[in-house]
Amino acid sequence: MLYKKITVFFLLSLATTHAYSLDLWSVYALALKQDATLKIAQQKYLVDQQTAVEGKSLLRPNVSANARVGKSFYDSDSPNYSEVLAGFQGDLECVQNNTCLTERLQAASSGTTSSKYTSQSIGLNLTQPIYDKTRWHEYKKLQILSKKGAVTLNQTHADLIYRTAEAYLTALQALNNLKQGRAEHTDLRRQLRFAQRQLQKGFGRASDLYELRTADQLKSSQAQILQSGLKAALSELSALVGRRVHSKEIQRLEVKIPVKSLKPHGEQAWIGLAKKYNALVQDATLEAQFAAEELKLKKSARQPKVNLFANYNNSKTSGGQGFVPGAETKFLGVDITAPLYQGGAMGAAKKKAQYQSQASEHKLKQQQQRLSVSVAALYAQIQGSVRTFSILTDSLSAAQRAESNLSHGASKGVVSVAELHRAKEKTASIRGRIEALRFEYLLNKLKLRQLVGVLNARDLKAINSLLAAN
Repeated sequence: MLYKKITVFFLLSLATTHAYSLDLWSVYALALKQDATLKIAQQKYLVDQQTAVEGKSLLRPNVSANARVGKSFYDSDSPNYSEVLAGFQGDLECVQNNTCLTERLQAASSGTTSSKYTSQSIGLNLTQPIYDKTRWHEYKKLQILSKKGAVTLNQTHADLIYRTAEAYLTALQALNNLKQGRAEHTDLRRQLRFAQRQLQKGFGRASDLYELRTADQLKSSQAQILQSGLKAALSELSALVGRRVHSKEIQRLEVKIPVKSLKPHGEQAWIGLAKKYNALVQDATLEAQFAAEELKLKKSARQPKVNLFANYNNSKTSGGQGFVPGAETKFLGVDITAPLYQGGAMGAAKKKAQYQSQASEHKLKQQQQRLSVSVAALYAQIQGSVRTFSILTDSLSAAQRAESNLSHGASKGVVSVAELHRAKEKTASIRGRIEALRFEYLLNKLKLRQLVGVLNARDLKAINSLLAAN
């Protein structure tokens, strides 16, 4: 018997775990694995890191090797006197005769020499920049480009964090609204039944009954709208995690999301953080640095370039006549080049880089100004939500007291059911505005942190802990 009880308890535990298997943190983990935008940013980051390696190669030695093997055919009009001298052997009469000797030498001088041979050679070259400002500034430019990739990746990651929180909280809010709407509809139908009994006893009014019936129909329509809203929110959440999400998997909201003033206090503190950490400002700053390095590069184009140069070459020949059988050469020296005139191209390139640098500086200032306005507006909106929340909380307390008094009067028949219904509707409306304000405050707080550039996974962890404290 005890074994059966333990088994039933274990199965119920598993069922409960499955029912709320998707909390905010698990949704974020699934989104990390399958979000295409983040994967693209990650690959681009890896590409940009290789750009940094390419930049370092501009300052390092450049070593190359070459090898050549081939067969050559050699034809020459040079005299072949070796055959003439061989013909004189044993022919003393021709040697003593000047005319014969002259004729043979002339015939040899008009002949050709042919030969074929095999050649082999290997070589090794080394070049090391010693003084080259253009290479240095090109290296700095590529380093800046690699940093831009990191900024883009961080921005994409923060965007995914916000989209995860927005999708999950929207689904949670839709589920909470549907639950609250059903509870209000159940309470309305209880009032409707009470009004019918009162009318049957002759204490109620027919107009009250008609008003409650109309409200009942409206509640039915609102329930359908809330159901559609939940379906749309679950579709967004499903697209984020890469699989279909059911409402039973989402944890229920049993705690009240706190609404309080932001820390640090004051919009200037948030603007200061934004100018330091905002991704768009960082990107514009890197663009300005890139343009500045481009200008330095163009200015240094007129400066001389000094390179260390070394060469080793070994060659061999075989099979021919009169060729050197092999040779080995070694060279070590310094190569100095200095551009003197290129038709005005260097001056034009310098001015072009100067204009681009000035434009990037103006773009950075413009981005900082726009950011300051956006941060200030969002900060004011959040602080306004805090003040509105305080007002609505007081209004809810007053509405609940009024509803309690009317409920007591309705039970004694001195207050109509319609009046009580209107009081309940007012209370429910204020409560709904408060709950909507809680979600709006939380999302705007995350949006502000994203805009400033300090949103990270720890923020999701904190919200998940808050929601899990049911």
